Amino acid sequence: MDIKKAKGLWQFYEMIIDTNGQPTPSGINDQFTFNLSDELITISLFADHPIPWKAEDDVYLLKSKWDNNTLLYLPPAGEWSPLADFDGEIFFQSDGGNKRVFKKIQENEVISWNMDIIKKGRSPFDYSLTK
Repeated sequence: MDIKKAKGLWQFYEMIIDTNGQPTPSGINDQFTFNLSDELITISLFADHPIPWKAEDDVYLLKSKWDNNTLLYLPPAGEWSPLADFDGEIFFQSDGGNKRVFKKIQENEVISWNMDIIKKGRSPFDYSLTK
C-alpha cells in the first residue's frame, strides 16, 4: 500500500452498508474532516469541560502513526487511538454493519463549520502540557 496517497485533506463522504461485516479498529467515530501530513494530523477533538491545554477552536495538530493500514493519532491526554483504515484509495471506518467513507478533498470543499481544520500556522500540540 502506498501511504503517500493517504496524505492530504479528507472529509466524510457517505455511509454505506458494510458487506465485509468486519469492524475496523476505530469502529465508527465522530471525526468528519481531517488533514494528514507526514507524521502529523489535524483533527477536531471536543472537550466538554475546561482544561488548561484546550485549544480555543477545538482543533489540534497531533502526532500520527500507522499500524498496518490503520491510521492512529495521539490525543492530548490518552493513548494512541485508531482514526480510520486506509485501503490505498480511501479512508473508512466500520462497525461491522455500516461503513463511513472519507473522500480526499480540496481546501475549498471543506464544510463551513469545520474550516478551522485548514487554518494555517497551527503549531503541533505540546504534549508536555498534559503531564
